[in-house]
Amino acid sequence: MKRSLTEGNLFLAQTFDPRLLLEYEQLLKNTNASAETRLAVYDRYPELLRERDDCYLDKMMLLTLRGKYKEAIELAAHKRFHIYEGGEGKLTKLHAWLHVLYADETAKHGDVAQAEEICRKGAEMPKSYGEAKTFFNQEAHIYYLLGTLYGKDGDPEKERAAYEKAAEYKAAVSEISLFRALALKKLNRTEEAQTVLEEMLQTAQNLLDNEDRRTYYGVGSPSPMPFETDIVKQNRLAGYTLKAFALYGTENYSEAEDCIRRAEKIDPNHPEACFYHRILK
Repeated sequence: MKRSLTEGNLFLAQTFDPRLLLEYEQLLKNTNASAETRLAVYDRYPELLRERDDCYLDKMMLLTLRGKYKEAIELAAHKRFHIYEGGEGKLTKLHAWLHVLYADETAKHGDVAQAEEICRKGAEMPKSYGEAKTFFNQEAHIYYLLGTLYGKDGDPEKERAAYEKAAEYKAAVSEISLFRALALKKLNRTEEAQTVLEEMLQTAQNLLDNEDRRTYYGVGSPSPMPFETDIVKQNRLAGYTLKAFALYGTENYSEAEDCIRRAEKIDPNHPEACFYHRILK
């Protein structure tokens, strides 16, 4: 395997086909190469990188995993994206998480006002993204963090308004649903919060119990990336990660940690597992 990866790098250096950059990076990703190794490849071929939106987005994710939030945001600002069918929502989801993580880090360093500004920008989608916000955009984590920041500022009116926004119903169940549940708890709507967490647990368990089945296949269904057609692996990753977030919400922290470790055993660089450690620790 090491030989094939080395040969792939040498071959890539002799071609001008950006598709090969995508496939080589995907090969590195699915053999659990480190974020540093993969970023080095992108840095080696900037011309090829600029021609592939998917590679560009992948580099943003790798920078996020390395904690280089500002650099990832600046990278996004210099690109006009062209969203493809099956790739909808990937950029907007990363945009939101990226700003939440950056705002949280900024607040921990003591600059609450700047953290609030960063957080608000997470809910604004630049026109250069080529994708507008819809009802289904998951933003509970943005507004939940804003609520906690307004609370630190001593502004109960803004704090409550942010929690109300975070508590809004969204049709999809994801790890971000945890922050809706946490916001509902802040608003003393504990029964609703419990319902959200139970739905998360049920969805996660369904993924694990039916690991060999696709949850949806039709218009807008995710397009598998190269070397990522193993539906069992993908469902286990999604199931264990979602279950971890839900168990955190029910305060079963040791069980949540066990689920995250199971996900990381499958993929040491799984983004949602990284987000779990960064934002919930």
